Amino acid sequence: MNSAIITLGSLTYATKARRLFTKNGIDARTVKLSEAADGGCTHGIEIKKSDLYSAVAILREAGVQYSLYRG
Repeated sequence: MNSAIITLGSLTYATKARRLFTKNGIDARTVKLSEAADGGCTHGIEIKKSDLYSAVAILREAGVQYSLYRG
C-alpha cells in the first residue's frame, strides 16, 4: 500500500480515528510504531496516501489532535 501514517496521542484515540475513517469509507488499520513519534506517540493509523486529505478533514471536524508520522 502506498501509505501514510497518522499518529495520535494514545491507542484510544487511534481506535477512535480508525472507527471514524471506516464510517466514512476510508480503509484504515491501527499500527504500532517501531519508534515513538513526536510527542511520544507509539500508535497510529495507516491509510492510503490518496485518502490523506479526507482523513485529516475528518479528524479536524471531530476535534481529534494528530500528527503525520510519514507520508
